[in-house]
Amino acid sequence: MFEEFLNPVSEELQSFAFSQDQFSVGHHVSFYFDEENQTSPLKIAILGLKEKSEDYDVDFNLIRKELYQLKVGDWTSKIIDFGDIEAGATFEDSCFAFQKVHQALLKRGFKVIVLGHLPEFTYFQYRSFDSVKTNVNLSCFDFKFRFGDESELLNANNFLSKIISQPPHNLFEYTHFGHQAYYVAQAELDLIEHLNFDVIRLGELMKSIKKVEPFTRETDLVALDLACIQASDFSSTPTPLPNGFNAREICAITRYIGTSHTVQSIYLYHYIERYKMADHLLLTQMIWYFIDGQNHKPLLVDFEDELHFEKIHVPTVEQDLVFYHNLYSDQWWIEIKNLNDHSPEGVHIVPCHKKDYSQAIRGEVPNRFWKSFKKFY
Repeated sequence: MFEEFLNPVSEELQSFAFSQDQFSVGHHVSFYFDEENQTSPLKIAILGLKEKSEDYDVDFNLIRKELYQLKVGDWTSKIIDFGDIEAGATFEDSCFAFQKVHQALLKRGFKVIVLGHLPEFTYFQYRSFDSVKTNVNLSCFDFKFRFGDESELLNANNFLSKIISQPPHNLFEYTHFGHQAYYVAQAELDLIEHLNFDVIRLGELMKSIKKVEPFTRETDLVALDLACIQASDFSSTPTPLPNGFNAREICAITRYIGTSHTVQSIYLYHYIERYKMADHLLLTQMIWYFIDGQNHKPLLVDFEDELHFEKIHVPTVEQDLVFYHNLYSDQWWIEIKNLNDHSPEGVHIVPCHKKDYSQAIRGEVPNRFWKSFKKFY
């Protein structure tokens, strides 16, 4: 069983959770998994990923203490705090334990929230899906790309190169959010474009944080570097930066991620303990918003349901486009089909933004269409 790799939450902290009032997260959280007594269709797992270091502390108990004091929303989810995976004797031991536990939780239907430090554990977060599904969609929030030398051993700067290059090749869609131009080489942007992946820089997202939503709507896993939050709002990271998302924006982002029906795992990395109450509170609020999003996802409705969807045909010079608009959630999709094939097979409907529809009615084929078309065909 995967529990052998876990160090459960201390009895003292469990007692603290149970001492909270009936409206608190602590009153509703569990600390053990009973496989024979699981009735909730939505199960949230919280997991800490520890490591040995003489330079700084990586401890999640002060975060847990603040999380347990927050109030639950109108939630139906079952929340289980599984405690921490302690650092192994070697880095390889830690990686094996994490992948084993994470994969077991995915197979049991959990939505997994992982707190950790090392960025390279994103690789094993991704590899956990190898026996879960074939086409995997990954989203990363990071101030830079991690396209280091693939021939070197796995490290913080090359995990994305490893994901792309090493078999099995299950990566289908990759979206990178929030890069800062002075940390990114043009060659890296050219590579992203060549691979038909999506990238949205920090400045674009600050104009409208809602741009995140269509790209995370069908993501399977998310890796979020806490250093992408501006240091004035969060500094419990080894690389605090003057620019980045502010506290409100990062909470909105985790809420949008939470509303995805497909997301199964979110890894919040580059955390170190600086014993700052404001940092503990922000991180717990990010977790709260993700859980709240999971509990208030829009209904899954068939695109042919006319009560929920309007189907809009938009002719352009290059291609007749079909959009789907959810009248209740105000979400948009665009239909992708082979330009030379009029049969219903092979039609894909992908999330898009309302601005793509606005662009189409001006007679322009949106970039979202062409990027998706090249991925499918």
